[in-house]
Amino acid sequence: MKTNFLRIAIVLISCNALSQTTNYNPFLENNFATFKDCNTTTSNAAEECFRKILITNFEASFDYQEEKTETNTNGRSVYFSFKVDSIGEIHKVDFYDSDDEIIREPLDGSIAQLPKMIAPTEDNIKGNTTFILELKITPEEKTLFKIIDIKTRFEKPKTKKNENSEVIEFNIIDKVPVFPGCEIESEQQRKQCFQGKMMKHIMKNFRYPEFAQEKGIQGRVNVIFMIDKEGNITAIKTRGSHPVLELEARRIIAKLPQMEPGEEDGKPVKVPFSLPITFRLQ
Repeated sequence: MKTNFLRIAIVLISCNALSQTTNYNPFLENNFATFKDCNTTTSNAAEECFRKILITNFEASFDYQEEKTETNTNGRSVYFSFKVDSIGEIHKVDFYDSDDEIIREPLDGSIAQLPKMIAPTEDNIKGNTTFILELKITPEEKTLFKIIDIKTRFEKPKTKKNENSEVIEFNIIDKVPVFPGCEIESEQQRKQCFQGKMMKHIMKNFRYPEFAQEKGIQGRVNVIFMIDKEGNITAIKTRGSHPVLELEARRIIAKLPQMEPGEEDGKPVKVPFSLPITFRLQ
């Protein structure tokens, strides 16, 4: 689906504004692969069960010995991911930083000991899931694992566009969603006001992640979200070079205010919107 793009570059001028740990819960809006024992109809119970099995297995099997390496990893965070395919098979670990390869062997060993999972299903189509985790190696020689993001993809067959679709593109809709403060009669003025307000919102709420500053991490995050028929911001998805940048971009978009929904033929409709946010240290 083609969506409207707003190009925004965020530049760090000083080190005074650092983001705090996000409260984003990746389980809330994601249909994800899970363990057989967690295949329950209660979402909260399924999340709790999955976290317990995954983290317990990792903490029990992860065997990392600092003295065997020439690199001091104590007190640092390592970000990694692993993928569960559409038949529940678990694939190898991928790292976001090249110097994290020193712990690949113990992590691969932990992944290999996980029970086989059940792939997620949507409209009778099985999907694959990528789990992104943070591994914190503390000076007390403890390791703490935290699930920070989940990305599920379903390979759905392409279909012709439904003329009666309840999802209409931003650039062709009869009446675009109205950002608070953009109650203007002209449709073109509303679009310009929307983009101006979006820019101001991002600049106001932007906090460069401390971890990204310390590691010199920069890059672009593509964000896609939906403005639903009630004007709420939903289905926020991101893709970028590092999970800490993606989490910050998602945090910013999640803080957008409720809007007056877009309309097509006088009826409220869902409107997708996309924009890239560029993180650059200066």
